[in-house]
Amino acid sequence: MKVLVTGGAGFIGSHLVRQLLVLGHKVTVLDNLSTGVREHLPANGFAFWELDDRTPETRERIMAGHFDAIVHLAGQTMVDASIRDPHFDASENVMGTVNVLEAARLSGVKRVIFASTAAAYGDVAEELLPLREDLPLEPLSFYGLTKVMAERYLALYHKLEDGLRRTVAYFASI
Repeated sequence: MKVLVTGGAGFIGSHLVRQLLVLGHKVTVLDNLSTGVREHLPANGFAFWELDDRTPETRERIMAGHFDAIVHLAGQTMVDASIRDPHFDASENVMGTVNVLEAARLSGVKRVIFASTAAAYGDVAEELLPLREDLPLEPLSFYGLTKVMAERYLALYHKLEDGLRRTVAYFASI
């Protein structure tokens, strides 16, 4: 399978890239290296694009890549940074996701896997742990809010593109 991993030089992404390679998949990593570290990735065996997921070039490359799947891990992940600069947080987490999803839609990507966050649930009482997806979404930061918005974009893309055999999957992480 041909897989694009956005944010692939981050903690989760770099481990995922290694596992995908072990499983024999053809992997491309997209990362702007603002927080990811190139050295966390294997020395070779994959393509690397040093790009921001919000750019037109990213959209064009995704469309030309003919990927079977995209694992979308890229984004701003710091709660305190989201409070200091909500505009940047929304740009990274919402507009980056929309750019990736639009490229996926236009190029016929079959599967998009998105990493969300526990911050989407706010402060959850200890007796409700571990978190479940049926808990109410009550973010207490702009970071959590942008991840909820990205999930809603994913859901709407899935609904609108259902006839095109699109599957959107959600995975909570972080």
